Amino acid sequence: MYVNIHTHKKQSSDLAILNADLSAPDSGAFSSGIHPWNSEPMVHLADMEKLLTHENCVAIGECGLDKLKGPDLKLQEISFRSQLQLAIKFDLPCIIHCVRSYEELIKICDQIKIQNPLIIHGFNKSKISDQLIIKGFYLSFGHDLLSNISLQEAFKNIPTDRIFLENDDSSIEIEKIYECAANLKELTLQELQGSILKNTKQVFRKWQIG
Repeated sequence: MYVNIHTHKKQSSDLAILNADLSAPDSGAFSSGIHPWNSEPMVHLADMEKLLTHENCVAIGECGLDKLKGPDLKLQEISFRSQLQLAIKFDLPCIIHCVRSYEELIKICDQIKIQNPLIIHGFNKSKISDQLIIKGFYLSFGHDLLSNISLQEAFKNIPTDRIFLENDDSSIEIEKIYECAANLKELTLQELQGSILKNTKQVFRKWQIG
């Protein structure tokens, strides 16, 4: 069984969380959030909050900070803080987009003292992985894991109980990412699948998985 915790494809693996932004899909688990690139994030906050009560909404996201793209970072920070507060209110994990903003991200999470699970999606910054793990973050790996050598080396040392896998908006199938991850961890595919399924049940508690 392949768990894909962040995808923009309506099909996907056995178990997948569709990044649905601000509209609920017809079926299946999804996350709802205001992306840091959104130029009017506070306008959409009430619409997002309504979706968080949907039975299939299992996470907030993707939300976060991006210094390379999007509106002024201060506006992004306001939006991110608001969504963290909603995570606390609705007891949901957050799937986080972070680009060159890890210092700010950690500072905000520390200030809010959020205890909800926080997952950095599409993680590819190997140098900061240890700090994020110490801070309690989960790291979700996508297609970069197939070719980024430094990321592969960091991945080998990250505790398996802090790992998720995804294919985001890439054309690469989640099965290929699992195969690569299992090889790097020197685990059988079944062992890795079991570990990530366990992580999924612990973090995405609203998701009804058999």
